[in-house]
Amino acid sequence: MNAYRERTRYEVYVVAHRRGYLGKVARWLEANGGDRTVAASGFAESNLLAGTYLNRRVVYVNVSGEQHFLYHDFPDGDHRSSPDRDQWLANLRASGAAYLVTGHYDLPEFPIEDRWASGDSERFEPIVLDSGCRLYRVRIWPSDSAR
Repeated sequence: MNAYRERTRYEVYVVAHRRGYLGKVARWLEANGGDRTVAASGFAESNLLAGTYLNRRVVYVNVSGEQHFLYHDFPDGDHRSSPDRDQWLANLRASGAAYLVTGHYDLPEFPIEDRWASGDSERFEPIVLDSGCRLYRVRIWPSDSAR
């Protein structure tokens, strides 16, 4: 089982680098991201974002429901059926993410998080805007809760 998992992980890694949709973002994070937490959405290959030495924590931030909710905590298991921007921002703040990466490898378009981030330059600074993957610096302050 472990050999299969490792082979699959390697194959996903190779495809992501060859297709390049995560390559620029992963390289930027490797050079500049340090050990800061990264929130990721729109793809399953988040291990590329953790860094060469896996020193970076990569998290999924719920768009509907509290951050600690798991897949089975949602009705019908659909954890993305009722996206709520305010709940997502609260979850993002709680996650401590310094960066947000969105992509659409297996999706017809970028996930809702990308639309929210690209429309909010006060909280999200674009760093890499690629056709398949985008990286934003997250700027969420404690005073956001008062807004």
